[in-house]
Parts: sequence; structure tokens; C-alpha cells
Amino acid sequence: MKVGRGLVMIAGLGVVLGITSCGSEDEVSGGEPTAPREAYVLARKGHHLPEGTVIVSTDSFQLADAILTLEVEGVKKVGTMSSTHESEMRREILSNQTSRVTILGDLQRSKRTLGGLPQTDPPTEGALAGRTVTFGREGTAWRGTLEGGEASEEQQLEIEALAAKLGNEEAVAMFGTEPRRVGDEWEIDPSNASILTTGGEFTGSYLLRFERVEEYEGLRCAVLEGTIDVSRRTVDRLGGEDSGMRINARASIYRSLDHLENLKSEIVGNLVMSESPPLGGSRLVRGPLRISKSVKLTLP
Repeated sequence: MKVGRGLVMIAGLGVVLGITSCGSEDEVSGGEPTAPREAYVLARKGHHLPEGTVIVSTDSFQLADAILTLEVEGVKKVGTMSSTHESEMRREILSNQTSRVTILGDLQRSKRTLGGLPQTDPPTEGALAGRTVTFGREGTAWRGTLEGGEASEEQQLEIEALAAKLGNEEAVAMFGTEPRRVGDEWEIDPSNASILTTGGEFTGSYLLRFERVEEYEGLRCAVLEGTIDVSRRTVDRLGGEDSGMRINARASIYRSLDHLENLKSEIVGNLVMSESPPLGGSRLVRGPLRISKSVKLTLP
């Protein structure tokens, strides 16, 4: 049993722009006014980085020594499983309307022990690993073309998923466009958060808090921390498989205030995933989850 490629780190959370608050002064208990707290806009609709910018992002998913329970025809087996998914992508912004994306690496590994027998699956490479795609914007939508040949069906699906990420406004939905101050907390609609890229919307709670402003790798960043308790259930209409998923975790995000991009994000918590195949039986996976993303920017 493999953990699907839909499990990916929180990515593309939007942009950060610092502004000075023009609000009224706060009053302290003694009646003396204090300086207004500086405010920052955490998302701006339609924002883009300048032409010539290169963005290299490294993503990592880890599920380590999760408990695997498999039941078939009344026979239950219990074991463990581990899964990792590592990917690296380079995006060059050619203009406001064009980007060139190269998948530098995309590899998934998994292993399990069931009934005392260890099993290791062959590494699985993504369909676009080592390939380059040119994306152009048509209105509000992005379209991708594989360089060096015609895309296969699997490659086309991955190209469409990348195009959807380029064109979404997830940051606006997650942060809003109003200024945020250190100490602010707000709820996010979990259906707007790209914790997964596969079908089905999450329900539950996703709370973010603006903790502080801190320097990270020489850049001034807003540091946000969050708590996530979300779940999702989907039914494959063709195969008849019923599956459920729950994530309970903490999140941290470092977002550059000067370059308008998140530089580091991480989710650490627990995953519970259940499946009921159409031919009967059940599979249950329960274990510790770590999802991380780092971004390196090279500006023109």
C-alpha cells in the first residue's frame, strides 16, 4: 500500500508586503498611549515577482513508522509502514504572462512490514521529473506546454495541476487583504488550503497566528504559527473505493516581507488515513507526519 502523491506540503501561501499602520494609538491600563503596532498585508490579489526572478523550491513529505492495519475476509494483519516524497522545482519568471518550470527531481519511496515480512516498493519517479514546461497565461488561467515532445496522459495531468497552482489566489483566501499585526489570529476555511492536491474538500479547523517579525537567512520575515485539525472523505465513483483522511498538526511559516514570498513552511503532526476497497476489506494507516517546504529566491 502506498501513500498517494496528493500529500504535499503547504505551498504557494501567497505574498507578504509590509506597510505602516495608520490606526489610532492603543491605550494601556495606566492611560498612557503606546506607539501603534506596525501592520503588514499578507496577501495582495494579482501580485507577481519581477521578470527574471528564479524560484527554486524543495518539498519533503515524511510518514515514519506509521501503524498499518489491513483486514481482508475477516483476517487482520498489523504492521508498520514508512513513506517519503522528495521533489525539487525551478521556476523562472520570463514575464508577467510566461513562466518556465523545470522539475529537477520528484521521487517517492515506501516500505512496510506486515505479518513480520518486510517489503520495499520500487522508487516511483514523477511523470515530469527532469522535464521542462513553459506556462503562458490566458486571461486568468495558465496553460502549460511540455518542451521536447508531446505530453503523455500522466504528464498532462501533472501539467494541469501545476497550472492550477500558478493561477490560484489561495493567499487571498487564507490571509485576506486587510493588514495584519503581530498577535492577530484568524480562522481559515480549510477547503481553501492546499494541504492536498487531490479531489475532495477538507472540513474542520485551521487557525493561524501572526507571532513575530524575524530575520531568516538575511531577510526580514513574518513568522506565522498555526493549528490544523481537518478531515476529508471521498468516494471513487468509478472504482467504488471509500477513503477518509484526518490531519491533526501544527504549522509554521516564514514569509519574506521584502520579496513577497514564503521562504520556509512546515507541518508536524499526525495522519490517520482509512480506505475501503470495492472488493471488501479495509486499510488503516496511523502515524507521525512531517511536511516541509523551502524556497530560494534569485532576483534579477
